Amino acid sequence: KPSPASNPTTKVELPPAQPPEKLSMRSLWQTQELNNPGNITLLSDATQQLAVMEGTHRVALIGPSGSIAHRFDLPIPQDAVVTRLRTAVAGDGERYFVGFSQLGQQAFVFDDQFQLRFAYPETPQPNRQFLDAQILDLNEDGELEIFFGFNAPVGIHRVNMKGERVWSNRTSPGIPSIT
Repeated sequence: KPSPASNPTTKVELPPAQPPEKLSMRSLWQTQELNNPGNITLLSDATQQLAVMEGTHRVALIGPSGSIAHRFDLPIPQDAVVTRLRTAVAGDGERYFVGFSQLGQQAFVFDDQFQLRFAYPETPQPNRQFLDAQILDLNEDGELEIFFGFNAPVGIHRVNMKGERVWSNRTSPGIPSIT
């Protein structure tokens, strides 16, 4: 005779929902200053800022009080699109950002003032659609590496901070997430 645990029709009795005993949630601030807000990136440093996409060509940095500290217009082509940011700090203490859009044809690397360092690839490639990107110091040598995951059949590319492809791997047909 099968046990009740192996019977998929056995009903499970759940206790009534209760509020958490040690956690609470409260609003710290709100802002109405953003125009067309999009994806949010936390800058994990002493500034406690958030980088928020405003449309596809502007980034707003929001401080811990909820006010906009800076706005940056992205120096990218008018027909290019950035909807997502990834960020990391290099060994020399400088912060960099990678901006891209899922299924976009080009990604952009910016410094901490959102000045364009380079575009990857240098010119848009219709058959190379981005799915994800990460920027980090994976080998802990103080130099950041950028990893781009593409839709099939391009796979994954590792790019250095000069915009040069270091390697690529096409064994995976599409890279939806780089974690």
